[in-house]
This record gives sequence, structure tokens and C-alpha cells, in this order.
Amino acid sequence: MKIKKWNKFRLVFGSILLLIGLALLVFWKDTDSRINVIILTFLLTLGITTTMRGFLWPKGKFFTKFIYTGPPEEDERTRKIGAFAMAYSWNITAIFIAVLIVLDLLSLLKMNVREVLVLTFCVMMAATVGLYAYFRRKGDVG
Repeated sequence: MKIKKWNKFRLVFGSILLLIGLALLVFWKDTDSRINVIILTFLLTLGITTTMRGFLWPKGKFFTKFIYTGPPEEDERTRKIGAFAMAYSWNITAIFIAVLIVLDLLSLLKMNVREVLVLTFCVMMAATVGLYAYFRRKGDVG
């Protein structure tokens, strides 16, 4: 079995970006500057996502199968599962934001904007991936 050309490119390019970002993180003296933090974050994030994209295919299957073959066939059921997972994730995120607002109004939690955005993004992505995996295992939405 041969590894697909794009997956090889993603693995190599992502690893190079990740190594450049890590090297700059270690050897860059002025990492407190806002532009340096943006550059480091961009390089590390792009490196990680590109490398993982070489291992993972869009449907979340691990690399042992899909690094060698093409993407899985998409049909009405998988599109429906994806749509429902995104819709439920949206609802979970809205509830999470409402909980954060209540916690802030009651002064039980003090967070800055960055922390709130990162936490909200993580909840949204985890809910989407988790619900998608759950619905796929279940077989259908219903």
C-alpha cells in the first residue's frame, strides 16, 4: 500500500511548521511581545493541525486505514448525522454561554475574554466531535 501524496505532504509540511514553532518558542528571547505570541500561536496551531490532518481524514478515522485509501464515501445518512451533531453542539454551546453569564452575574467566576473564548471553542468542538461519534456508533439520529 502506498501513502497518498497529499498525506505525505501534510505530514512533512506540518512537522516542519511544528518544529519551526517549537524552535522559536525555545530560542526566541522576546516571547512576551504580542506579535511574537501571535506568530508562535499561528505556527504551532498550523503545524499541529496540518500534521494531524495527515494522520486523520475528515470523518475522524485513524490513519491506519485512510492514510492509504481515499476519504470514505459520503451519503445521506452521514450528512444527516453531521448536521444533527452540529445543531446539538450549537444548543450545548448556547447553554454553556448562558451558564457562564449566570456565573459572571453572581460573581462566582472571574475570567478574561480570551479564557471565555477558548473555553467556549473547546466546548463547541468537543460537543460536535462527541455527538458525531455517538450518532455514528448509534447508526442514525432519532
